[in-house]
Amino acid sequence: MLAQARVPLGDEMTVCQCEALASPGPPAPHMEAEGPVDVRHVQWLMGKLRFRWRQLVSSQQEQCALLSKIHLYTRGCHSDQSLSHLSVTEAEMLRDPEGGQQLLRTLERENQRLEAVLAWRRSELVFWRWMDTVLGTCAPEVPAAASQPTFLPWVPE
Repeated sequence: MLAQARVPLGDEMTVCQCEALASPGPPAPHMEAEGPVDVRHVQWLMGKLRFRWRQLVSSQQEQCALLSKIHLYTRGCHSDQSLSHLSVTEAEMLRDPEGGQQLLRTLERENQRLEAVLAWRRSELVFWRWMDTVLGTCAPEVPAAASQPTFLPWVPE
């Protein structure tokens, strides 16, 4: 849940290392088709796949080039000399201060979620021990043959 709600800051770049997928050639057959397969349809699908792959690669290259331009144009602007350039988020905040305020509110909400998770982690063991005592004292008295096994969460000591 925390990973899905993470605020993207713009300087992350995924590096695709799938050169094998970009190479032309027929894919390895993995199962028999039901009925006759039109070769033209397969060729059309391969062409569509190559076209989408080229679009993906070119969009990644364009994103890298734009990120590089931001870093180049903002070289020497950062207060931390070890970074030497502004990030995408910092440049965006300079360009649009209202958007920066919105980002700040979003980051504050994410920080509250993280603090709640940390608070839960600190008290989780106590909670499960308490639940164990509650279940132990509230267990209904039933004959041993009819009792269902109780599945309690595993609590590390």
